[in-house]
Amino acid sequence: MTSPARISPKQAQPRHVAAMQSHYAERLEYRIHPDRAAMGVAAAERVAAAIGAICASRENVRVIFACAPSQDDFLATLVRLDVDWSKVTIFHMDEYVGLDGQHPQSFRQYLQRSLLSKIPAPRAAHLIAGEADPEAECARYSALLAEAPIDLVCLGIGENGHLAFNDPPVADFEDPHLIKVVELDELCRQQQVNDGCFPELSAVPTHALTLTIPALFRGQELNCVVPGPRKAAAVRETIYGPSGVACPSTILRRHIKARLHLDRDSAVLLPGKKTVRFAFVGFRHGHIYDLLERVAGREDAAIVACCEEDEATRRSLAETRRAALTHTDFATMLREAPCDVVAIGDCYGHRGRLAIAALQAGYSVLSDKPLCTSLEELAEIERLSAANGLTVGLQLDSRDRPALRSLRKVIRSGEIGEICAVRVDGQHPLLVGSRPGWYFEPGLHGGTINDIGVHAFDFLPWLTGSAWETTVAARSWNAKARHAPHFEDCAQVVGKLANGAGILADFSYLAPDGLGYQLPQYWRVTVHGTAGMAETHLLAEEITVIPDGATTIERRTCGPGRPGGYLEDFLYELRGYPELSELTTADCLRATRLALEAQAQAVR
Repeated sequence: MTSPARISPKQAQPRHVAAMQSHYAERLEYRIHPDRAAMGVAAAERVAAAIGAICASRENVRVIFACAPSQDDFLATLVRLDVDWSKVTIFHMDEYVGLDGQHPQSFRQYLQRSLLSKIPAPRAAHLIAGEADPEAECARYSALLAEAPIDLVCLGIGENGHLAFNDPPVADFEDPHLIKVVELDELCRQQQVNDGCFPELSAVPTHALTLTIPALFRGQELNCVVPGPRKAAAVRETIYGPSGVACPSTILRRHIKARLHLDRDSAVLLPGKKTVRFAFVGFRHGHIYDLLERVAGREDAAIVACCEEDEATRRSLAETRRAALTHTDFATMLREAPCDVVAIGDCYGHRGRLAIAALQAGYSVLSDKPLCTSLEELAEIERLSAANGLTVGLQLDSRDRPALRSLRKVIRSGEIGEICAVRVDGQHPLLVGSRPGWYFEPGLHGGTINDIGVHAFDFLPWLTGSAWETTVAARSWNAKARHAPHFEDCAQVVGKLANGAGILADFSYLAPDGLGYQLPQYWRVTVHGTAGMAETHLLAEEITVIPDGATTIERRTCGPGRPGGYLEDFLYELRGYPELSELTTADCLRATRLALEAQAQAVR
């Protein structure tokens, strides 16, 4: 092997990179570098200096390395620095169960390509054998780790906050083992696809051997390198989230000597970044208060104005104090209160006008659903958003619920086969007397399909992975709201997904008032596939899964939800990272168009 030319740490530092300011989260030091390359240089210089300091007093420096694309820039610099590798014993953190050392995606191959092939022979390199008997390999590697103290650990953080492969479901801050076999959670496996290591989720191994968190914490010094926007949420939780295994990387705040190296992309969600200014208009539907409270609770957002044009609602707000009004006229608020986002919670029939005015003024829009009540309004919203590069979001929070997220995981895993048919019950209570009176005023509601059904037009493609291709038939009619004959409180839709699967959906206000939101018919979703079926409802704590051939009904506890995900996704896109968003402008506009077209079809 021909060694690359060695350079000193001082030579490696780009001239344009100024000294970075250190910040602290408990004991954890973190630095934000201008770009990924500068981050890699800084981390490599620190590690090289630490190795050099130890080499000056003894002959064996024991270092653990992470093996992942996030470490590319760090390792690319480290192999060029002046390090006495003959005194370094190298370990790595994890390996897939069943992969041999020649497999291109094995971590041994990564270490060989990125480090071992580019440096002089180290004192030793201890590699984890994924193809060996897992129990025996754990015993062998544990003994090697325990032979002497670990001096340095060079690690990263996963999109789910994992350290090595200590995902939230298996992480244990007090783990008695140094290395163990774990089942990888879906977010971890998806990250391997996101990183380009595997072509699809099904190709990613399901189990791995991983060093435990106590094994990593044996390191006298930890250097953590975390680049890229996909890590931004995990970085924020690492620094500001509650300490615990729900985000394993939060334990870094406890280590006596740990430094976290970030680039601007991975630090984008940290406080101190540009504050997003929200101006609210309309408080005539209760959904808007969820958004108001979430914005008020964020350090990276601010409420700069609140407008209510309806006098009766202003009187109510004066009594409840749920919102601090600054304006009574929307046009005046737009002139006087510069903002980044206009948040809309007025009655449905006013929302299109308000959204168009906000977009014309150059502001992005985040609205309660529905966004508008006519296809003409939607066309103008689409035009303004595209022409001015403005973000449009909706409070489509069904995706954020634990039940639907767990159902999606089953469907997307292929466990029940290809989707053949979907049944959706979207029954709501009518609640005459407590529901806002404007619901029943002509021109202010806009139709039950557009009101309720927009959720299904959004979440069914997200659940199944197949676009809503066609609304075959739609009907709406007045049934229970006899006091308002024009108000069609019942609606049914027949649809077709792009893969040919059929959809039967009921969007009606027929649920009993007393228990309407507690009944399983409140967003019950039943999905039949070629290999079984699955079912849940929006507020359920379990999902039902029945594979073909099953003789019993299996009920599985739902996984975690994503409270406020609609706002998180909106802010990702607003800040220039639409690839991080599950719910994009395109998704919101598409669901709105499908709902409005079906509503128009129903009333013809």
